[in-house]
Amino acid sequence: ARFDSSGNLRIGENTNFPTGTAAGGKLDIRGASDGQLIFNSDGSSQYIKAAFNLELWADYDNNTSSGYSNIIFKTDGDNEAARFDSSQNFVIGATTASAKLHVKENSDTAPVGQFYQEHTDGRGLLVQTESQLSNRYAFKVESTGSSKTIIYAAANGSTGFGTTAPSTILEVSGSGAGAAGLDLSQGESSSISNRLFFTNSTASQGIALYNLSGTLIFSTGAQPANTSG
Repeated sequence: ARFDSSGNLRIGENTNFPTGTAAGGKLDIRGASDGQLIFNSDGSSQYIKAAFNLELWADYDNNTSSGYSNIIFKTDGDNEAARFDSSQNFVIGATTASAKLHVKENSDTAPVGQFYQEHTDGRGLLVQTESQLSNRYAFKVESTGSSKTIIYAAANGSTGFGTTAPSTILEVSGSGAGAAGLDLSQGESSSISNRLFFTNSTASQGIALYNLSGTLIFSTGAQPANTSG
């Protein structure tokens, strides 16, 4: 170990950092195989640097309860910002997690999360699941205040709005007058009115509307991609 004239402490040496090499920070620890760990507090920033992997261990010998096996990050005094808990969940804005990534926001204006793809030819958010079951979701949006499901994308490819059990590729469900309606509005000046396009690979089949009891209300033999009628 060596203290230099600036009060920096360097511990250890290796081939690339032999005896006499100046310390990289207030505390500079060198491993025999070229590893380096630096702690510094000069200027307005304090930092920890590692030349290779940096491992942070909590409960390194695995002999304490889960409440003492967390890696906790704090900012602005003694205020917890985030933590890795004993189940390898990452928590932001809370102290307990219900998923691998748990983010909590307490604001009526700020979003909980934001994903931004900066590349003009880039892709957005990808959600994947190995399941193919209708009662397992790949993506779900719900309101905890009203206990309602807003969007439910089932793992089998069906999507429901207002339901967690869509029986078709797309199902819209709700309660109350107009709750399950579908509103199409023309948002810009156009000579083309709002339209719904239905296509079917079988030319003899058209559109059929049924009520809840299964009674046929309306049907048409419109051909695939036919915009009339």
